[in-house]
Amino acid sequence: MILIVYLFMAILKGIYSLYIAILWFSMGFWAFLWAILVSLIRGEKGLSAIVMGYKIFARCWCFMSGIRIRMKGLKITNKTPPGIVVSNHGSILDMMTAPYVLPTKVSPLAKAEIKKIPMIGFMFKAVSVFVDRKDAESRKKSMEEMKRKLNNGVFIFMFPEGTRNRTQNPLKEFYDGAFKIAIAVQRPIMPLIFVNVRKLAPMGTILVQPGKIYGEFLEPIPTTGLTEEDVPMLKEKVYNIMYNYIIDNDPFFKSKK
Repeated sequence: MILIVYLFMAILKGIYSLYIAILWFSMGFWAFLWAILVSLIRGEKGLSAIVMGYKIFARCWCFMSGIRIRMKGLKITNKTPPGIVVSNHGSILDMMTAPYVLPTKVSPLAKAEIKKIPMIGFMFKAVSVFVDRKDAESRKKSMEEMKRKLNNGVFIFMFPEGTRNRTQNPLKEFYDGAFKIAIAVQRPIMPLIFVNVRKLAPMGTILVQPGKIYGEFLEPIPTTGLTEEDVPMLKEKVYNIMYNYIIDNDPFFKSKK
């Protein structure tokens, strides 16, 4: 009997995962068309229009998938002085949670490889700053582009872990990039953390289940007066703040305290 129940639940999870995958591709197609249409609008207005389309896509997908995102604490809007928003990256659902809560005046930092993916590459290209971490010239150009956007009132969104965290630890080691750019333009680091994501989208499987994801913008960490020599200190400070928050609030990692 227990085996039958287990098999039944596994089948339901599989059907649900297939449903949300179909939902993602069908709704993603309309987001792709929207990106093509508004890409004709230049400058920050065009950026905001595209990001707004992505936000609508993410919110509709989450609603129809039975995934609820609950935010608490600080609210970040287009009227908030821009900074570097850094978030934990431990799930395939991150592509939905981030646009769901970010303001429309935002550009994510993305890996150069994404440009090669059909549809998704075009959509990312319309709003992102791309970087090839193995290419020094690419890193330099992306740094200059992020500086320009920040000075024009646009937030920069980054996963300081670089790639998805597939380990059993709350965070992987951070790259220096977010902290170098924050110090270079004297803008704050703005941690954004999502918890309970691993429960809904476990690592090692494509199966996803409905439920609640909890997010919070933590207090911005100022960089005024810091220099490049302070990058290691700033990186460690942000890492510890985010690590401790996840340990204290995510059921998946509480056992690691």
